[in-house]
Amino acid sequence: MKYLLLILLWIFSLLPIQILYLISKIIRFIVYDILCYREKVVIDNIQNTFIEKSQTEVIRLKNDFYNYFFELIVEIIKLISISNDELKKRFTFTNINIIQQALKRNNSVIVVVGHYGNWEWALRSASNLIDTKIIGVYKRINNTIFEWLLLKIRSNTNVLPVEIKSLSRELVNNNEKKIYAMVADQSPTLEQSNVRINFLNRDTLVYTGVEKISKKYNMPVFYLNIKLSRKGYYESSFEEISRKNKNGNNLEITKEFFSKLENQIKSEPRLWLWSHKRWKHTN
Repeated sequence: MKYLLLILLWIFSLLPIQILYLISKIIRFIVYDILCYREKVVIDNIQNTFIEKSQTEVIRLKNDFYNYFFELIVEIIKLISISNDELKKRFTFTNINIIQQALKRNNSVIVVVGHYGNWEWALRSASNLIDTKIIGVYKRINNTIFEWLLLKIRSNTNVLPVEIKSLSRELVNNNEKKIYAMVADQSPTLEQSNVRINFLNRDTLVYTGVEKISKKYNMPVFYLNIKLSRKGYYESSFEEISRKNKNGNNLEITKEFFSKLENQIKSEPRLWLWSHKRWKHTN
């Protein structure tokens, strides 16, 4: 069943991307207009973030988000068959050289992103431009079929996926330069973290693993700023997150990551994953 679905997605991915965008409108109509996929979650998240927005503005942003969200889904499926040359045109880095320079100075580096823009294209694109092995750190999701499909789609890259629970073993045994790529705005449970910061106008539980790894293994951290230049085309740049206190526990890396992500979200809100139940564990 899983392999049949993968074959169907591969055939689907062979369609020209403009056709896929047209199909995304049909998917949107079924999943959102009829089934109302996570509409309440999206509206609550937007209203709590932008308390100054009118109901009309909230609805407009909600609709803009769903339009982009379903375009993002077909873009991720397109990863199954898209050529490296085509992806290189569609996802560019303005300063990937600073990662290469950091690798020369350090054993390994960490790159962090949020659920913003097409983070999946970012990972594949970077792996085509950098010879260094990239470790794609991921968190298990409840839907096993969906997780299996995502891993299969990601396997069409030079990226080695490592489940977050296995990361400690990977770090201890590591004896070569690597890039550790992480989507760092995940929602921890109360058992996983008790650290809270203000993010998008709300008291927010956050993971601090990036900060701990950076300070323990002396790895610099880079934030990947992704911008949608036009439909199907992205520009991105790396920004180093400061580590003034390399041994302290002042959450400077964590706070700066979420500050950069929040600024990016507010600059182009529709590109963040508003359907994410980000505050489900926050009391």
